[in-house]
Amino acid sequence: MYDNKERIRRTEILARQMRRRRKNQLLASLSALSIILFLSLVGLISSLTGSIQLQKVEMYGSILLRENVDSYILVAVLAFIVATLLTLLGIRREIIKDYFKRKE
Repeated sequence: MYDNKERIRRTEILARQMRRRRKNQLLASLSALSIILFLSLVGLISSLTGSIQLQKVEMYGSILLRENVDSYILVAVLAFIVATLLTLLGIRREIIKDYFKRKE
């Protein structure tokens, strides 16, 4: 028979394992959902464009040659960089938080 402290310790370990398992299941299901959405979007775009795709590529390429487009490209690149950095900081925060929880 275990004493009260041992039961509490075992319960906390089990709860931590269950949380980790649930987080991994959620991550796997969200990853699968994002892949399915990406593939369906690619399929939808390819079915809608058909043979017109070559004409649109030429048109989009000529848009980039216009004046005053540099600022739009710069904003798009900066927005991508900021979103990537925020994602990485969020992941790092979760890793550090999990590390300190395990340390306690």
